[in-house]
Amino acid sequence: MPNILVVSSVAFLTGAPAVFGISLPTIGAMAGTIIGLAALLWFVSGGRPQAGLPPLLNGGAIAGFILLCALTGSWGWIPGM
Repeated sequence: MPNILVVSSVAFLTGAPAVFGISLPTIGAMAGTIIGLAALLWFVSGGRPQAGLPPLLNGGAIAGFILLCALTGSWGWIPGM
């Protein structure tokens, strides 16, 4: 599910700074997903099973995307901005 945000930002986010053709907010969404996965695996390896997809993976992807949008000023995906 977090990959939908990554693919959507590649397809529809224009005018954002890019590295190797990938916009920075997209990279933030990918990094946030990986950080969320690492947190999920840390919880599970400690013997505390979690329902990890909604709060950790999706939350990490959204947080990474919003953080990099804020840092780069890429708000063109919001209608009227």
